Parts: sequence; C-alpha cells; structure tokens
Amino acid sequence: MIHSKTHMATYENKKSQSYCFSFFISIIISILFLFLTPSNLYAEEQLLSENIQYTYDSMWPLLLQPYYFYNPTAIASDGENVYIADYHHNQIMKFKHSGQFVVQWGSFGNLQGQFYHPVAICYDRKDSTQEIDYLYIADRLNYRIQVFSTTGNYIMEWPFLLDMDDLQFPVITGIAIDKTQRHYDYIYVALFDQDVIQKYDENGTYISEWPDKNNDDIQLDGPEGIVIDIKGNLYIADSKNDRIVKRNPNGDVESFGSRGKNKGEFRNPACITIDQYGYIYVSDLTNRIQKFDLSTNPISQITEWGAYGTTQGKFSNITGLTINNNKIYVVDQYNNRVQQFSLEGEFISQWGQVHETGLNFRKPSNVLADNSGNVYVADSENDRIVKFDYHVNNIQSFGRAKHVHDIAISSKRKIYVTEPFNNQVAVYDEAGVFVTSWGQLGSKDSEFYEPHGIAIDDEDNVFVSDTDNHRIQKFFSDGSFILKWGEEGDRDGQFSSPTGIAIDANNTIYVADSDNARVQIFSSNGIFLRKFGQPGYERHHFQKPYDIALDDKGKIYVVDYHVDRIQIFNNQGEFISNIGKTGNSPGEFSKPQGMCMSNNGIMYVADTMNNRIQSFKPEIKKDEIVKAIIVAGIQEDNDILESSTLSCAQFAYRILELRQIPPDSITFFAGNHSNILKNNYSPEIKYASLTEIKSEIENAYLADILILYLVDHGGKSIFRLNEHETLRFDFLNEWLKPFHGQLITIY
Repeated sequence: MIHSKTHMATYENKKSQSYCFSFFISIIISILFLFLTPSNLYAEEQLLSENIQYTYDSMWPLLLQPYYFYNPTAIASDGENVYIADYHHNQIMKFKHSGQFVVQWGSFGNLQGQFYHPVAICYDRKDSTQEIDYLYIADRLNYRIQVFSTTGNYIMEWPFLLDMDDLQFPVITGIAIDKTQRHYDYIYVALFDQDVIQKYDENGTYISEWPDKNNDDIQLDGPEGIVIDIKGNLYIADSKNDRIVKRNPNGDVESFGSRGKNKGEFRNPACITIDQYGYIYVSDLTNRIQKFDLSTNPISQITEWGAYGTTQGKFSNITGLTINNNKIYVVDQYNNRVQQFSLEGEFISQWGQVHETGLNFRKPSNVLADNSGNVYVADSENDRIVKFDYHVNNIQSFGRAKHVHDIAISSKRKIYVTEPFNNQVAVYDEAGVFVTSWGQLGSKDSEFYEPHGIAIDDEDNVFVSDTDNHRIQKFFSDGSFILKWGEEGDRDGQFSSPTGIAIDANNTIYVADSDNARVQIFSSNGIFLRKFGQPGYERHHFQKPYDIALDDKGKIYVVDYHVDRIQIFNNQGEFISNIGKTGNSPGEFSKPQGMCMSNNGIMYVADTMNNRIQSFKPEIKKDEIVKAIIVAGIQEDNDILESSTLSCAQFAYRILELRQIPPDSITFFAGNHSNILKNNYSPEIKYASLTEIKSEIENAYLADILILYLVDHGGKSIFRLNEHETLRFDFLNEWLKPFHGQLITIY
C-alpha cells in the first residue's frame, strides 16, 4: 500500500498477506509513479525551459518478471536455481527453478565482471577443494573464462591466447566440469574453430587438449556442447560431423549418430545434457530434441520432440539445455524465451514475454501517440499494428503485410503504414480496415526500395523516407506523386539510408540520415536548410540515428540505435541531454528503432530488441531534497523467503535510482544481509536496528520528500527488524510526526 501526505505524517497499521512475489510486482507498479506532481508542474511556461529531464514512467508489456532476453545463449542449473547467459545484453540472469527472477549481473565491456557476448555457462558445486559454489562463464569476444559466485561476485578469470599456427582467436562453444577426481576439479572447454577440447585445472592453468591432429584417429569438426557424466565420461556434440562423441577417462573413444533427420540422426548437433538416470538429451539444427538411453548397445533413441515455430513446444534455434528437478529447460534463442518440459518432452511452462493482455510484441519498430491518448505500435515481426490506450484498454490490432515499420495519421484519421518488405505504403481507416496502398519495388517515381519512415504535414501531404533508394518522396494523401529529392552520398541534400522522418508546425522536414550519422533539415519542397551531427559516441554525435521526433516547443529527439540512447537537441541542433543506456532494466534500451512525443509531453520509445514499449515523463529539475529509506525485515528462524525479500528491496533501490535519486540519499537497512544478492546495483547495506532507523528518520526531517519503503513477509501487524527487535508502528508514527515535508510510505 502507498500513503502520501504533505505536512503531517500518518501511517496505517495494516499488513499485506501476500508473499514477497506480490511485493515485487507492487514495487514495479507503485514506485513508477512516486513523483506524480500536480498538473501545474507541466504548465506551458515551464515546458519552455530546457531544464527538463525525462524519467522512466511505464512499459508495455509490464511483465511479472524481467524476462527481457535478447538472444539467450546458454543455461545451467545448481539444483535450485537456473542461470541464463544473455548474449546481446551481456548479462547473467538468475531465476528460481519455478521461474521467479532472483538477480542479474554483467554489462558490456572487458573489465572484471563485464562481458562481450557470454556463450556458455557451467555450474560447479562446492566441495573439499573450494568454499563456495562457482559459475564458469565463457566470455566469447573477450576470449576468456570468468568465474563468479552464484550471487554474481567476481572471483577470477583466465584468458585464451592467440593460436600462432593459424593466427586466430578461439571460438568458445562449450564448457564442462569434471568432479570425479578426488583432489582436483578439471574444466573442459570446446573450441569450435580449432576443433579441440582443452583441459584446465580449477585455477585456469592449461593442461592439455584433445584430439591431437597428427596422432589421434578420431578428429572433431566444430565441437559445440560438452557434458561429463558421473563416471567421468566426456560427451561432445561434434556438430559438423553430425554425431555425438564419447571419450572415457582412459582415452577410449566411440560415437553414435549420422547425418539426417530421422530417428537417431542429427543435423549439426549443438546442445547436450545428461539426467541422473543416465539418459542423454541432444538438440540440433532441426529445432528438435532427442533423448537417448546410454545403457543400451547400440545406444537407442527413447523419444523426440520439437520443430521450428513460435508456439509452445516449438523452437527457433536451441542454444542451451539443462536439467533441474526432473525437468528439462530449453533456451529458445530467437523466440527470446526459456521453455520447460518433463523429461519425456511434455510442455510445462515458458519464461518470456507472454502477457495476459495480448501485448506480446516481437521487435516493435515504431510507436505513435494520437491526440486522443491512443498509442499505436508497429509490431514488426508480428506483422501488425496494435492500438491501445494508456491504460491498456480497448486493444485492437490490424495489418496485412510482413514487417510493418512506421505509422502516421492524417487529419482525416486515416492511418498510413510503411511496409518495407512489400515496398509499399498501406492506408487504413480509423477502425483498422484496409483502404488502399501504393508502391512497388523500383527507383522510379512512386516506387520504393524498403521504405521506412513516414510523416504527414498539416495539409495531409505524405512524406516517405525511401531508404535504399537514398531519397525522400512526397505524395498527396491519395498516393499521387508530388516530388522527390536526394541521392546516395554524404554531401548536403544527399543521403545514406535515411530512416526516420518528422515534420514541425512550419512544415519543415527533419530526416534521420542514418548511415551518414547526422540529421538533415529541409523545406517542404526539399530545399536543404541545415544539418547537425557526426559519427561518434560523444554527445551531439551518432552511431546510427534511426528515428526522429519533435515536440511543440521545438526540441528535437533522435533515436541512436547502436548506442541505445535518445539524444535531445534544441531547434538549432544544440545538444541538451540524453536518456538511456544499454540494458533491459526500466529506462534502458536494446537497439531502439522508433519513438514519438505525445501532446501532453510523454515520450514513447520502441525498445525493439527488448520487445517492449517504454514511456517517459518530463520533470522539471529542482533543488529539492529527497531522502529514501529502505528496510528489509526478516521472519523467524528458517526464513526461506529471505533472499526474495532482499531482492524486492534491491529492486526498489534500483527504481529509486532510475527516478534520479542519488545513491547517497538512499539508505538501505537489512535485518540479515549475509545473503544479499550482489549485482551491478547493489547498495551499501546497514544493519536494521531501532536505534539506527530512528536516527536516519531524524536526519531526514529537513528533506522536502521522504520515501519510506518497508518489506517483509510474515506475522500479523509485526515487522521483524532483526533477530531481537520488532518495529512497532506506533513508534514509527511518533518518529515521523516532526517531519513536515511530503511523506510517501510503501509497505
């Protein structure tokens, strides 16, 4: 529950009976709107100021878990939790075996704890040789193995060196741990391009590799997944040889399988895992999984399941298999999800972007908000336009073509849509009924070569960025050709793959000249006026400006696709600010392609590779003192939900940061933080005691806003701070009475 009151502190003594999972969801819903201010905050005169910042507001779909995968590539299990390597987000994500999110860590880079495309992951349980459980992560383009604790704490790493024989870096495709030795663990790594399996000790010291290209009879060709059974037998998915190779601890080798699509045959086997009963599971290029009995001679297939597709039980490139609690988890890469099956292949559940409202986007490419508050999304790979209001009511969808890209609406409520694959512009009425279309592949007038952007002026003239013809075309509302301008090049008035297009109140045309890394500005007749931007990563520079939007105060918003940000400029092209960075948390982006500004100042962004739409609200920068206090309580002994409570509290901390509250203004208390989940957003933790919390509240008396977030999960009207103390709400109310600012409490 949320309580917000000015000048007098009150607190209701009520207790939520839901589990911490519900708290987790309430954080998302509640804190997103913490600083909703009176309407006069957005008065006309204040919006004229450039002292405006945009903060994260909401997203669609709003998922129960942060399942924003972007080409997940590997999976491992520790028996209780599942770990997923997310290739393009450069992250490791940890989930309970039921699918409840726990923590994530990693970012792009080459420093400790950063990744450049993690591709394989392996769990190593603690034993007499080590004090904690390890995770080994193959960090592909950093050419190294990194080792972490299961809570994401960096431990060590070791690099792979350049192969001086063929002058190439290794392509790591698999990793496995041999724990059958008494005193040492050995780590085996599959190197795809070098056709070998390398062996290391637990400290990363190189020992040997197999096979020897000169002396061994059997050779590998593109080894991918590897796994070791309880007897120390090494199984290798020998991909290009379409077989599974077994090598026992004595070095004896045998194999099974051949090329084909029939029972017991393979087409480039890739992923492999073994269950506790001695059955082996193999996936291949045909998007199927086969289960084999290793105890039979010859090895026999038990069952198989899967095919290419997007529905339950079908796959689009399997990149990981693991077994947990007698269930098999399958990484379905291009569907950006994990599917869970019984060991016999019966579908159980899936983790991914499946939302009950139906707002399950697949690479949304652009978004438009009309004057009535409706939002239109070009849902590119679902081949449709989706329309809904801000509260996700009255959802409807329409469309007729593959890969729609951009949307514009005329004064007569006609909806115009670019169809790059059809090389056409399609027109629909307000109800989504198809009216007409024009265009075909070509370079003549009214012909297109993958048109992307579209915009309409106040006379209902239609402007289209004819991307691969490197030009802009102008039409009457019925599709009749008026004029064109531009050709391929980098001089003024020339283009290199123009994409986004926008028009201001004076009918001035703004074009995202994508591959020239600039914005060009023209009159409505195509006369060049000015430009800004150049290649680079600094402010006022672009890597690939993909779309452009304008507000009614003359500011220019540019989507920088490769840098995962929105840059904001004044009407002269002078830099003001930017928002966003690479990631999948709220306020972060993954290859955004489009955006728009609504008439009430809301910014909508098509966060394409995160398969979602995000919205941002404008806020006036003020010298306002904000203080936040987060308290994570505990239950009695055997607190099985303690890690979930801490995860909720950490997520609240992260959202507060996204709301532009500096870390030194947030105090985080926990009754027991020995199990705190370390990640990129881990705060400094203080021990939760009555004395410390009372003191922190007193220190906040001069703040303008005090946010008090309390989370625990047990007892009627009881909040256990630690093993010995309970927080009484009558005490809390007394402590808060001297505070005269705005109090926001979340319990």
